[in-house]
Amino acid sequence: MRRFVAAAVVLLAANLALADDVFHFAPRDNTRFVRTLTRTARAEEEGVVRTETTVLKTRFVFRQTRSGYRLAMTPLSFRYVVNDRDVASPVWELIRGKELRMNFNAVGKMTDMTGYDDVDYVLAKQRVRLASNGPSFHLDRIPIGEEERTNWNERILLWLDQPSRAGTKLEFDSSERGFTGEHVKSHTTMHVLRKKKCGTYQCVVTHYTMVPDLSQLAGRANEDANVDVIDAGASEDLEQLIEPETMLPHHEKLTWKAHTTTAAREDPTRELSFVITSEFEYEAGH
Repeated sequence: MRRFVAAAVVLLAANLALADDVFHFAPRDNTRFVRTLTRTARAEEEGVVRTETTVLKTRFVFRQTRSGYRLAMTPLSFRYVVNDRDVASPVWELIRGKELRMNFNAVGKMTDMTGYDDVDYVLAKQRVRLASNGPSFHLDRIPIGEEERTNWNERILLWLDQPSRAGTKLEFDSSERGFTGEHVKSHTTMHVLRKKKCGTYQCVVTHYTMVPDLSQLAGRANEDANVDVIDAGASEDLEQLIEPETMLPHHEKLTWKAHTTTAAREDPTRELSFVITSEFEYEAGH
């Protein structure tokens, strides 16, 4: 899901932070790492289970520029697995040899992104959605550039200039866009949990939870369709290992859950649930 408008922000800190005890964007020049993103979806409907997994390995290189920083992202490999079997996907041919470049100003705001507009245009035509004939995703068709922008702007960058001490809490309301494209109100809470070493660097463990309010969406579905939504819920949880001095992540795990219970006049009650887990593993120095 993607954040659009933040309605209110409340910052609670257990103690006043020192000036240098905050998250700030300062990647070391020529920082290099390989990130492996493993995204797995499990959907179940009426006892039928389907699993899909994509594994995207990418090299990242940060370089300083006159106006800030540039991040070059080069894909190294891609796999798509459905119910434990490798499946041919058009994605690798779309992204092989294509470099995604993201430019940031000196404080970490992304100013532009180039290289993947045509890739995202193709993938956006078949965005992640449940198929009408069963609990199936096209998990390999998530627009890649759009996801990178969302991950940075709407998760990591939220910590910019906030205290990095354990106990720091950031809480706000916003509007989210779900799989249907409709906006729903949501509430997000973020915490700094504790310090943790990440190699030779000092990191902190953060936790993020977003819960959308699906009551209005369910109400509209009941009015517009010949189906009664009895129950619906969703949540997004993210745990990150972040280096406050650079704001670079060292590990991330994002879990998105949703469930619905519906009933129609002609059919018995139907239950659908799915979980999407995205794990980001980083190897430095490549």
